[in-house]
Amino acid sequence: NQLHWGGCWAFAAAETLSDRFCIATHGATNVTLSPQDLISCGHVRTPPKYLLGCDGGVPEYAWQYMEQTGISTDACIPFVNTTKESCPAITNATCAAKQFKVAAGSTRVLDGAGSAVQQDMSDPVKGGPVQAVFYVYQDFFSYKAGVYKHSNMTQAPLGKHSIKIVGYGLDKATFENYWLAANSWGDQWGMDGYFKIAIGQCEIESEMVFGAPLV
Repeated sequence: NQLHWGGCWAFAAAETLSDRFCIATHGATNVTLSPQDLISCGHVRTPPKYLLGCDGGVPEYAWQYMEQTGISTDACIPFVNTTKESCPAITNATCAAKQFKVAAGSTRVLDGAGSAVQQDMSDPVKGGPVQAVFYVYQDFFSYKAGVYKHSNMTQAPLGKHSIKIVGYGLDKATFENYWLAANSWGDQWGMDGYFKIAIGQCEIESEMVFGAPLV
């Protein structure tokens, strides 16, 4: 649970790469990667205006950091629920190596092209999850179940939010095509922490990012 901090970009990036390592190695590499590493250290190798710790971040640059520097496990740098700080000192040699990396040149950014999104819909199933960004409205906070669609078009968005898309489907009750996503607000929110959102809603296809794990 990211609690009240704006670290969703880091949680989604770390969780997406964690799953991609597990899938790519058929379960041999099953680790939880550290969002705190991205929050506290991401600004070291990327322009500060793009990764602002718990004040927000651009997913593309989170993946750039994981490609250039690598990322530690959550056991090495656990989430401490604080704003951006200096990169934590690491004394454990295994942690310092940051052996979990994105393969060079493999990061892909889908920026809202409908045809590209449709072509990559199978990726959350075949290669692993993808990270996405969408506009959040007040009614999203009270989501409980079903396929989310923002209904009050006169309402202004409250900001952007980043999540991990793990799959897609067709709702039998409403015949809505949806993305299935994992949120970072704890398992008491939504459907045990997950939600369905109609494809095309809240510009969720405007920024999708993923990369191949270096195995």
